[in-house]
Amino acid sequence: MLKEYLVVAQEALKAKKEMYLVKQQRLELAQQEMLLFHELSEDNRSITSTLSGSSSNAKYDPDQIKVEIACRRERLSRLKQELAQVKQELQYKEMGVETLQE
Repeated sequence: MLKEYLVVAQEALKAKKEMYLVKQQRLELAQQEMLLFHELSEDNRSITSTLSGSSSNAKYDPDQIKVEIACRRERLSRLKQELAQVKQELQYKEMGVETLQE
């Protein structure tokens, strides 16, 4: 019975590792998006200042870019928290599997 539980625990550990990798990829993508929005914001500022400071001539709406950056920042924070939580759960599962193997 203990061997059966060990097999189930190993499968759960494998699934948790896969979940961790997916969350890690999501975080990396969100970080890339954030960088793109920052670049877009910087590009928009330079275009606006070049065109006599009139925001009506701007390529993108600076207020909308700020809102998007704030949303992305919140998402990054949430993803970092989720990743840390899954990492901790993964460590506990690894310790449990190691204990069962002994």
